[in-house]
Amino acid sequence: MNANFFYAEVVETPDDFGDRFKAPNSPAPVPLLPPEVNNLISVRPLSSRNSSIINGIRPFNKYGFTVPIIGEVVLICTGPGEATDTLVYDTQYYYLNTVNIFNNQNINPTPGTYWFKAANDNRTEQFDWNVGKCKSSPSWEEEDRVSSLQPYEGDIIFSSRFGSGLRFSTSWTKGRTEYSNKPCGIFQGGNKSPITILSNGWKKDGDNKTVNEDFDATKSLIVLTSDQKLPKFKSAQSNLGVVAGVQPSSTYSGAQVVITSDRLVFNSKKDEVILSAKKTVTVATPNWAMDLDELFTVLEDLISLLQEQASASPQYQYLTGTGPTVGAPGAVPELTLLLGQLKAMRQ
Repeated sequence: MNANFFYAEVVETPDDFGDRFKAPNSPAPVPLLPPEVNNLISVRPLSSRNSSIINGIRPFNKYGFTVPIIGEVVLICTGPGEATDTLVYDTQYYYLNTVNIFNNQNINPTPGTYWFKAANDNRTEQFDWNVGKCKSSPSWEEEDRVSSLQPYEGDIIFSSRFGSGLRFSTSWTKGRTEYSNKPCGIFQGGNKSPITILSNGWKKDGDNKTVNEDFDATKSLIVLTSDQKLPKFKSAQSNLGVVAGVQPSSTYSGAQVVITSDRLVFNSKKDEVILSAKKTVTVATPNWAMDLDELFTVLEDLISLLQEQASASPQYQYLTGTGPTVGAPGAVPELTLLLGQLKAMRQ
């Protein structure tokens, strides 16, 4: 079975079951497949310039695909259908992706392409086209401020229409000086060391600009490094504790994972949230900066001291008019229990 390819304009998307966008005097819309059949679109081939509509076109890759909007052009191919076997060649249409006609991060529509016959035809005068006709999301509209991520040679980038993306990249000890948005703005590292960046809500600088992920301007970031420093990353608290050798991410050059946003929520729906460290766990707040190893040691010493005082240990007795102090023997069992519980936590 050979695959045939052609370009077509999207005239129906999975979430829009109202009137189909159509040329003047074209036939009434053909109902799309039921809503439970997900991810299917309807198109008009650009080559035919007639009113023919192909319904029920599936994404070629079920596990990674773009949902186009009405008016965008997609590449269609034919492939085996559900009834294909050794005796029957059943054909199904698939769409591969949206064609990047205008190199626009948000949308790339050319509505009405299939029926315009003259170069001077004016689309805006022929009909009123609105992006995002889905009844379920009437607030969807073009966002012309969305910029694209700056691509670097060899990068693999997956990005959305709205300013979120996943970059698989590397750091170089030399080169890349020709880019206006240099990668050293977010990371610096050894030659050809991998780095992965998941970003959401990067800076909107206009659809004709490229931007970098940025620790200040990007809403949420996850950065996975191998040996890169992150020179512009600033912790919310500059004091990370009293433990010697705790380096901030801006100077640390080992493998690290940095997660940064306005708020972080770690929620375990069934079992534990586990924080495990080879050295220690540091917690920094506006009023406290602590090493948990040191904190538990201080607590252990404090409870031991209170236990000795409560048991009237000689070094904590002092004379009064009625004799030496006798401590607080009633508190000794409770303090002993607390000290035992704390010691049980020691590794």
